[in-house]
Amino acid sequence: MSTLERGLYSPTVEKVDAIAKVIGIHPLTLLTLSYLIASNDTDPTKVLNQIQIELNQFLS
Repeated sequence: MSTLERGLYSPTVEKVDAIAKVIGIHPLTLLTLSYLIASNDTDPTKVLNQIQIELNQFLS
């Protein structure tokens, strides 16, 4: 875990899933939080709207 925190290791999708399960959240929540923290943003609305638009494009 400390190697992830220090940026020495990038987790696989499977590891993100496993970490999210341990924390008790959805993997996309974990990824969204990571991106918000990296961009110093505290409002997930913009990110969630973008995700919704992009998902709708793929599912249409």
